[in-house]
Formats: sequence, C-alpha cells, structure tokens
Amino acid sequence: HNRRACSLAYLRSVLDAARTRVIAVRFGSTDLSGLVGVRRGHDRTLYDLPVIVDALVAVLNTFTIEGAYTVSGPVFEYYGSEICRASPLIRETLSDLTNGLTGKTIIHPTHALPVDACHVVAAEDFRDAQQIVSSSGGVSASPARNKMNEAGPHRLWATRILERARWFGVRHDGCDLDQLLRAAAAAGPI
Repeated sequence: HNRRACSLAYLRSVLDAARTRVIAVRFGSTDLSGLVGVRRGHDRTLYDLPVIVDALVAVLNTFTIEGAYTVSGPVFEYYGSEICRASPLIRETLSDLTNGLTGKTIIHPTHALPVDACHVVAAEDFRDAQQIVSSSGGVSASPARNKMNEAGPHRLWATRILERARWFGVRHDGCDLDQLLRAAAAAGPI
C-alpha cells in the first residue's frame, strides 16, 4: 500500500501542475483487472472484486478529497443484456454514484441512455442539495422531513448533486429511475 500511496501522490502532483487542463480522472478498472489477472463476469460489477475496490478507494481518497477532482466511473465491458435496475451495468453505475464517481466510460451505444438515466438527479436529492448549499450552517430537517441535512458535512455532496442536475437534469416527483430506464430501453441505441 505504501508504494501505491506514493505513486498516487506523485500522479496527484502531476495533475495539480496541470489542473486547469484536467477535466476528470478516469479509473481504468479493466486495465487494473488485467494486471492482477481477474475479470468480472457479465453478471458482476467491479464492486464484486475486492482487489479492484481496494484500488478504487485509494484513487478516490487521493483525487476527490475536498472536491479536488472528478473521478469517472469505469467502463462496463459487456453489452447486449436487458437494461433494468437489476442489470449489472445499472447496479455498477448506481454504486459508482454512491461512492462519489461521476460519469462513466462507455464502450457501446446501448450504454449511453441507461447510464445517463442513472445520473438524472432525484427531485428529493435536488431539494436537499439546494437547502444545504443555501444554508449558513448547522443542521435542519430535509424538505421531505425524512432525514437530517447538515451544512458542513453534506456541502460537497450537495454541490456535486447540483452540478449533476445541471448536466443530467432532475426527475420530477413521481418519476422513478425504473421509468427512466424503461424509456431508455424503448429508445434503443443512439
């Protein structure tokens, strides 16, 4: 781990020197999998491979602290399967978002609409993010009155949600991810 930490710190310093030209950091899970001789199956996500997750955590801890860089989700190398919430592509994309990755490298046109659908922000998250960003501090009940919004610890999350909403839009109340996925599947490849 020490060698990896030193290598990542060096890469961070290289990127910092060129910060204005860096759009995002791409996590190459397929390349990394090749180095250790593993490959996820068509029914698995990268999160099923602990050796890859361990490296991903190190990358996230190096590059995303305090919002320094955007790290994009890795490629999902399989295509041709049904697009639904249970599909590995969707499960992986949702796990990417949960873990702080934004965007996803895609290799097949059938991935574009479903991945974009996963990035559309839920209305409740959007309202929470607006409340957090506009807060001067402290803790308050969410607009939905179902969770606590704390300005300090949640501010970076809120900023990322608002940026995602700017690029991918906001699902209105009553429109869930499954509806967007069905619409993406019906539209077919771009």
